[in-house]
Parts: sequence; structure tokens; C-alpha cells
Amino acid sequence: MLFLSGASLWLLWAVVIVIFLVIESMTVGLQAIWYAVGALAALIAALFHLAPWIQLILFLCGAVVQLLVTPPIPSHFMPTPDYTFRASPLAGMTGKAESEIGPEQSGSLNIAGKIFPAVTEEGADVIPSGSDAVVIGFGHDCLVVAKPDADK
Repeated sequence: MLFLSGASLWLLWAVVIVIFLVIESMTVGLQAIWYAVGALAALIAALFHLAPWIQLILFLCGAVVQLLVTPPIPSHFMPTPDYTFRASPLAGMTGKAESEIGPEQSGSLNIAGKIFPAVTEEGADVIPSGSDAVVIGFGHDCLVVAKPDADK
């Protein structure tokens, strides 16, 4: 108990900071940094010779504040993925419309004997049954197609 009293308590908090920073360096997300910041608050309190129970409270409060503050920070800098339209391995392939395909109604597209659900881009013309269609991407869980002359 002698180690946890007096002037040497700041050293304990410094070791705790280093331990949590090492743990943080081995993780992918911001998980241990919360406790390192809390330990920094406790270290500052120890340098001012505040009571150990105040240091412990500052450690916990610092960790909780960081828990609330840091999760939005990484998501702010990460681009939001666009799941509405993405590249398809079938892009550029031509198939026959088995049924009418439009922007608001999915139809069927036959590519090399395989049937895939398909839609056209928003604002595009309807592709009638039996017409050719070119795959330009994938979105909304089906292929996105266009008329061959409207291929981009």
C-alpha cells in the first residue's frame, strides 16, 4: 500500500497510460485510448497531489467522456459507402430482356442462359421484353442495365 500513496502515484498512472497506448497500437479501432486519456487525467491529478479516490474518479470520468466523444470522430472522416450502385463483374455484358425492365420495376435479363433480376437507371427509358440490354453496374440487389445505344 506504500506504493499507492504519496508522490509515487503519478508513476502508476504513467505506466497505465503506456500500457493502454501499447494495447491501442495493437488494435484496429479506438478501444484502449479511452482509458489512456482517463489515466492522463488521473496523472495530472496525482501531480497536484490530489487524493487517490479523486484520481480514480477522474480516470473513470475521462474514460467515459472519451467513450462518448471518440466514436463519431473516425466515422466523420470515413467516406460513406454508396450501396445504391456499384460495379458488377457482369458489366459490359449484353443480354436479352426476358420481361420489361424499368427504373421502378425490376425485370429479368438473360445473359448466356442465366436469368438475373435487373432494373434501369433512374430516369432511363423502359427496356421492352425481347430487347437487348447492356449491364452497367449492380444496385438494389439486381443488375443495372441500359439500352445498348445508351451504353456509358
